[in-house]
Amino acid sequence: MNLLKHIFIMDANHSSPTKEEKNSAAFNILHWWFETYCRIVLRFWCRIKAYRIDNLPPSPYILCANHGSHMDTPVLIIASGKRFNQYAMIAARDYFFDANSGKQRWYQKLMFLIPVERAASRQSLQILQDASRPHIAAKRNIIIYPEGTRSRDGTIGHMKRGAAHLALMLQLPVVPVYIDGTFLSMPRGTLFPKKKTLSVVFGKPIMLSATTAPNSRELAGTIEEEIHTLRNQFYSEQQ
Repeated sequence: MNLLKHIFIMDANHSSPTKEEKNSAAFNILHWWFETYCRIVLRFWCRIKAYRIDNLPPSPYILCANHGSHMDTPVLIIASGKRFNQYAMIAARDYFFDANSGKQRWYQKLMFLIPVERAASRQSLQILQDASRPHIAAKRNIIIYPEGTRSRDGTIGHMKRGAAHLALMLQLPVVPVYIDGTFLSMPRGTLFPKKKTLSVVFGKPIMLSATTAPNSRELAGTIEEEIHTLRNQFYSEQQ
């Protein structure tokens, strides 16, 4: 109710809302609706188990996770114990921004998305860094899927260096995360999840500094190794 009051109650000096205010109000309404919908589904239909949540450092930080489903991001955010407006997600420009599809345009209205080119270049990385900084200034955390796309068979693919590049440029802690169950619940081509238990394992943060930071290749390798380690530990503990 407080959110709705914030959205709809205008200052007495404003005779009518501006275009920017209308856009902001529409975004807030859709954002609130989407988060509410996700929380209902992921509480009463699917079950989320969060492990090692105490590994999360103070905001802002970067979550680097394996990617099996479109539901990964809501699952990650809910497992972290934070609100949806406390995160922004790195999203492929060709899929979420350039595609002429109503579905893609809706995604932009439901979450904070930061566009990125699939083919990394010095210029595209600088653009990505600049686009990320307002979110960092707002203490918003960033979600990145280093594989660059959703898994087609449930396995973890090779992880690219873009996440490592961004982490080094922004000097933010990197938290490796393993997500289990989302591929089986909602793989490619499905619109609603099957009833499954979804697990999220947060690894220890990789802290970076200007004096001791690894290069992007080393950091990308460490992130990939840590996610595989979390997966192996998770399955070992389930036996």
